[in-house]
Amino acid sequence: MSDRPTRESLLTIVQEIATRRGIQHVARSVFHRESGIPYHIVTELFGTYSKFLTAAGLESYTRNRKRSVDELFGAMRDAWNENGGPVPQSVYDRMKRYRYPCYRRRWKTWAGVLTAFRQWIEENDPDFVHLEALRGAEEKHRRREPVKRAAGRRFGAVLDLPCFRHAPTHEQGVVLLFGMLARELGFMVERAGPGFPDCDAKRRTDDGGWEGVRIEFEFESQNFRLHGHDAGACDLIVCWEHTWRDCPLEVLELKTEIERLKGGSSPG
Repeated sequence: MSDRPTRESLLTIVQEIATRRGIQHVARSVFHRESGIPYHIVTELFGTYSKFLTAAGLESYTRNRKRSVDELFGAMRDAWNENGGPVPQSVYDRMKRYRYPCYRRRWKTWAGVLTAFRQWIEENDPDFVHLEALRGAEEKHRRREPVKRAAGRRFGAVLDLPCFRHAPTHEQGVVLLFGMLARELGFMVERAGPGFPDCDAKRRTDDGGWEGVRIEFEFESQNFRLHGHDAGACDLIVCWEHTWRDCPLEVLELKTEIERLKGGSSPG
């Protein structure tokens, strides 16, 4: 841009992005990617990014707001009506405000989402013109779901660590492994629990001091983006595998760190 943006022009731009994407919260990374405007300009004019979104009439922070069932399934009903019938998960992601992770966190699978949606429709909109198609889609996805084994669990590759035999296969394993290795990696955990980000910690600096670090745990780093997290509210992704090519955040890949620790090198 040849001219320096004004408060009014920034507000117009972020509102246009929100309208085009059908959302009420525009993540900082999305705003920068679509506008090309450096973050420091926003903070110079508005103080913080949250105040900028509030001034634009948008939601400044959405991670902890749990969407109601009526909101989620009302949006899904609109998508089916607009599409004239069944909307696949991948297409729905591009059409509506609430993307698949919003539903997955509550109903786990797409088949589970369709079952809950069908039950909601039968109770709230029994004249829904696509009800039979919905029942058919639900049954199709139910048949596709793998049968859960009554016994036996999947294990990752053998790590041969003293107290951690196999590599993690999910996010919970990443959390546990990081906790066990935190000291060796140069971290001191202050808090861990529900809410975003997952963990507040301190990391040892080269001069022997400590710096605060906000950590989000993921099995793969790209899940941070898929879960809709705000990169501006986090400092570090701790994961088993780093799979996010253009990740704007620092990433600690535990798979690599374990190999380094086995080799006897120190953190950093």
